[in-house]
Amino acid sequence: MKTDSNRRDFLTTTLVLAGASTVGQLGFVREVAAKENSITQLASFRINPEKEAEALAFLKELTAAVEAKEPGVLAYIAHRSSSDPNLLTFFEIYADEAAVANHGKQPHLAGMGKAFRDGVFRPFAEGRAVKVERLDRVSGFSR
Repeated sequence: MKTDSNRRDFLTTTLVLAGASTVGQLGFVREVAAKENSITQLASFRINPEKEAEALAFLKELTAAVEAKEPGVLAYIAHRSSSDPNLLTFFEIYADEAAVANHGKQPHLAGMGKAFRDGVFRPFAEGRAVKVERLDRVSGFSR
């Protein structure tokens, strides 16, 4: 059986090949393989380049809290766009809808609102703070 490290490397390589680079290796992939009813999504937001160190420190704390307190989150990996270093995207896999709902209620995620108010992150041009896109699995695997 492959280790978490191997799964993380696989997902990291897959997303890097898709045009993204990991942000300081922030994130995790659990031993549990994504099941048929799992939810996969991308969540994107912009950092303030003047507060990059603060943004990365916040994301390190956020990913650690999600990993420790949310067993229904199977993968949660931050990536930086290769073409726009201020654009961050999380690759997320949730066990089910309940895990997605639970994630949205967490106090550590609520800290994102404070980070936006403090100017650590910036909204997109149209004013949205975070863009979330659900993905429908067509084919593929994870080890």
